[in-house]
Amino acid sequence: MYKINDTIVYPIYGCGKIKDIHQEEVGGNLIEYFELEFPDTNISISIPTSQTDNLCVRKSMKKEDLKTALKNLWKKVKLDKDDAINMDVIAKEHLNTGTIEDAIKLINMIKASERTKSENNKALSFSDDYNLKIAINFVRSEVEHVLGKKAAKENKLTID
Repeated sequence: MYKINDTIVYPIYGCGKIKDIHQEEVGGNLIEYFELEFPDTNISISIPTSQTDNLCVRKSMKKEDLKTALKNLWKKVKLDKDDAINMDVIAKEHLNTGTIEDAIKLINMIKASERTKSENNKALSFSDDYNLKIAINFVRSEVEHVLGKKAAKENKLTID
């Protein structure tokens, strides 16, 4: 189980540090919570300690595993018509798994959509742009935590 000062990965938000473990009474039951804070944001959340698996909370990746996953970042992919139409659903699914691999797939898919739209003098939709930023920030947070800020810059994980 996790303890205070551990850094864990929470879907969508990325790496957060456990600042406290506390209990609250809910419906007559005493529930234990992790209080997570996310660096460089004003975000903190409480999650039930008993729900970490259901919420896809995990430890950070090992350096070598993360480096291997990053080899797929920014790869050009072909986006089929159904994926383009269902991008919001796909984004939600990919972001909620809490895996770097799914976030990278999503980044690559949205960038493919962006290239197609650019060829037609169109811009990304607001939701695609938003989901791209969330996915990039999610990947960036783990890269910075595991490999350092320099690695995040080298992998072009900054948002303009």
